[in-house]
Amino acid sequence: AVGTFRQSRYAARIALPVPTMRRNAKVIAEIGFTLLFAVGRVVRYSCDSGHSSARSLALCIWSHLPPTLVSMKKVSERIRQLREEQGCSVRKLAALAEISPSALSQIEAGLNSPSVATLDKICGALGVPIVAIFEGEEPESMPLLMRAGERRKVYSAGSRATLEPLARGLPRKTMRPLLMVLEPGGECGEHPYSSAQGEEFAFLVQGMATFEQMDKLTELRAGDAIYYDPRQAHNWHNPNQAPATLLIVVAQ
Repeated sequence: AVGTFRQSRYAARIALPVPTMRRNAKVIAEIGFTLLFAVGRVVRYSCDSGHSSARSLALCIWSHLPPTLVSMKKVSERIRQLREEQGCSVRKLAALAEISPSALSQIEAGLNSPSVATLDKICGALGVPIVAIFEGEEPESMPLLMRAGERRKVYSAGSRATLEPLARGLPRKTMRPLLMVLEPGGECGEHPYSSAQGEEFAFLVQGMATFEQMDKLTELRAGDAIYYDPRQAHNWHNPNQAPATLLIVVAQ
């Protein structure tokens, strides 16, 4: 009661109601998470590549700030929403996704930034494509235009990768394109993983990457394309010193 009284007095002093203050605090927190991710990625990149000057570091930080970064917290909330809509318990979904219940609870609470492979397994267990956890419920119509500065992105610390869906809001679409940027040393999962259904096509836009499937490693360079069955265990790696940008289209 004392805390509520003090909060109310503070809200009255700055002429803002408590709910507004909470909303503002949430926005500030989202901005803080965005800056934290960007600075962390840039510092790690700078250490690996030898950039040391303040100007280079500042420019690098600016270039890494995404226009619309969806925090992993929102992705976690979306996973929990989909699970509850299907009437599935944490233990049951964890078993279907082949992860521990405690790991799923941490993911849903926003305490863990899972790898791309883990997100894909959770979505497979829920019967939805991976891009579904980045989408809101707002309806869209054809043709669907998504300008470069308006698309949503999410950063996976577990994979050192940024995912950027290129089409959202059309629940019945059969093709789900997305951009994936793998940082140096990044990989979709610690081990090869399988998707529940569909087919996938990947085009390497920039950099170099390694595709792994059936104990075979295939090196791709910019301009190379590969079509594969995601139901067979596979993985993406970037063992190189520069980021790799992949255009991936999932057909279901």
